[in-house]
Amino acid sequence: TLLKHDSSTDLVDLVNRCDHYDNSPLHIAALKGYSDVTEILLKNGAEAERKNEHEQTPLHLASKHGHVDVASLFIKHNKTIVSTEDENANTPLHLAALWGHINMVCNLLNAGANIEARNCYLWTPLDCAASRGWKRCCQCLLNAGANVDSVDKSKATPLHLAAREGHRGVVKLLLKFGANIAQCDKNGKNCIDLAIDNGHEDVALEILSDPNWEAVLRNESDENKYGIHQTPLRRLIRQMPDVAEHVLDQCIVKNHFPEDHPQHQVTFNYEFLDDMFACYKPYLYDGHEQSDSLSQSGSTLFTGSNIYDDSGYVKKKVMPYISDKEILKYNHPLMLMVSYGREDLLSHPLCESLLRRKWKYYGRYVYYSNLLVFILFLIFLTGYVVTAVPPCPLEDVEEMDPNCCSLKNYTCQPYIGKCDSNMEQVFPRICRNFIYILALIHLLKEIYQIHQNGRRYLNLENALEWSCYLSALIFVADLTECSSESGIREVWQWELGSLSIFSAWMVLLMFISKFPFLGIYVIMFFQILSTFVNFSFVFFLFVVAFALGFFALLQNQNPFENPGEAIIKTGVMMIGEIEFDAIFNEPDNKVYFKGPTYALFIIFLLIMAVIIMNLLIGLAVDDIKGVQEKAELKRLAMKVELVLTVERILPVVVLRKCIFKYRHFFPNSWKNYPWYLKCFRVNQTLTPKLPKNALEVVEEKQAKLSKQVKEIQEIVFQVQKDVKHIIASMKKQGS
Repeated sequence: TLLKHDSSTDLVDLVNRCDHYDNSPLHIAALKGYSDVTEILLKNGAEAERKNEHEQTPLHLASKHGHVDVASLFIKHNKTIVSTEDENANTPLHLAALWGHINMVCNLLNAGANIEARNCYLWTPLDCAASRGWKRCCQCLLNAGANVDSVDKSKATPLHLAAREGHRGVVKLLLKFGANIAQCDKNGKNCIDLAIDNGHEDVALEILSDPNWEAVLRNESDENKYGIHQTPLRRLIRQMPDVAEHVLDQCIVKNHFPEDHPQHQVTFNYEFLDDMFACYKPYLYDGHEQSDSLSQSGSTLFTGSNIYDDSGYVKKKVMPYISDKEILKYNHPLMLMVSYGREDLLSHPLCESLLRRKWKYYGRYVYYSNLLVFILFLIFLTGYVVTAVPPCPLEDVEEMDPNCCSLKNYTCQPYIGKCDSNMEQVFPRICRNFIYILALIHLLKEIYQIHQNGRRYLNLENALEWSCYLSALIFVADLTECSSESGIREVWQWELGSLSIFSAWMVLLMFISKFPFLGIYVIMFFQILSTFVNFSFVFFLFVVAFALGFFALLQNQNPFENPGEAIIKTGVMMIGEIEFDAIFNEPDNKVYFKGPTYALFIIFLLIMAVIIMNLLIGLAVDDIKGVQEKAELKRLAMKVELVLTVERILPVVVLRKCIFKYRHFFPNSWKNYPWYLKCFRVNQTLTPKLPKNALEVVEEKQAKLSKQVKEIQEIVFQVQKDVKHIIASMKKQGS
């Protein structure tokens, strides 16, 4: 009506007049979806190509808000308008896809909109739809021929955007249309890396359900957060253990024969679990081109899965992804499972099979040979200490028995035993020679480990070994002419020998700690020791307090004659050696301050002998209980530690021959074994454990739930009992 009253000259100016934001009446009508008003404005000269302050045409606004009827009027009026861009280079198709208007997307495509148009971020309409999770829009665009692997400024594809935002349905659709699952962005991350970063487990599972799931795991990101060589599997172990277990399940493949058939075959794929020689880095970062190999330091560094030959063995010239053996050990997927307490993953058939294979091929040989050499060293060192003639300190010569005398022909320290021109027997001499040889062998081994590990070599266990071997060498060395001819050590050498024999047996304890079935007790001991060390400062304050009190009151008695001896005596009294009669009733040990002494003694009994000792026992019990609760994890952790420690000291040429991509097993082959092998259950040692079927998994979960319910019921029953007791006590007090 208003338009009819205006002259033709003012009419065009009126319908194209803009507000403060450069929006014309046509913009407002398109924004609100008024198709009738839009049609009238177009008939009266409204400019459909006019842009507002955001460089948007009315079609942009109609597309953004899904007003298909209004958009159809604009397209009918001028088809070229579908290609106009706003300030961010978005076409109407971009906005329609971004806001998920499927009908608008189809309408614009039918009108000839450019399906590969790029905005300022180099996003296509498919990128827009994928980033917001509009599955139907993505389907429409893909059916119309959209490039499924278009790359934006950050080299991200629609698959990356959908995975990052957690849109599982879109991810599944893009993979169905052949999206490159292994494509990496400029940061070297592929779709599963982005899903892991943003915590989308369902998306990660969907990606791993694709037939090309192996390609997405052949990736590497060098992140400061975790260090070097971070593959998707390592990140899954840290952040998504359930998804990591799914990966391990997929690494076990069965053939078409039934499970009870003699030809039933199971293939274990170790490519991602044991990837010491795998390097994917050249695929990831700017400046690198994809290639089969990369020359580094004069050697060939193979990349991807081409490190294996056709038989699954590592190729001859392949080198580990890093030369630092310590990083190779602690960055191994198995060690990460230990570090993050992934017991379910460690007990997976694939992991147990890998551990068994490593132990079988090189672990047992290296470990047992090393243990054998050390046991020989320990036997000869112990034999020498037991059979060698010890020296006597010079200041005690006058008090020794008649059998203790000085050698007449040699100027050496006095000794205990019958005087003779040559006191060293045959066996001690043999022991000394073997101690020389074996200690030097062990020291050479330690030097090799220093060369392999550098600064990472420094730890308490290695320090103990050095003290053992060096002190043993000095202990048996002939440092004087007298020692050489008589075989008698110097006094200080004999004292050093006590340190050597103690260190040697402690080193044996370290060896035993690596056995899963014995090491658990060693772990218990060190756990209790750690707790005591943490408590020792408080404990020491109590000891000093009572010791100084006893020193002040009882310093006329030998055990308390000075503060140092008083502290030692007080510590001994704590473990039960109180000697009450010796302190209070001996005629020679008179108590001059009876009142304060008895009072202090009673306080000592209450605090130190009762409270502190029971506190220490309670802490020890808690530590043991904690270790027992995690006994299975500790057992698996010790197996991993043992195998990877052995692997660390092996040269690369040996490791190449012991690492395989896959192995085939026939679980039912034991049925053809002779009867005597069946009796000894040889199949349990030759055939790896297989994954549980779905029914077994459900039954196991039900058993765990039943156990948890029972524990909760017991707790509730105890709480009810306590509440009844409290109520009864309150009633009794009230009456």
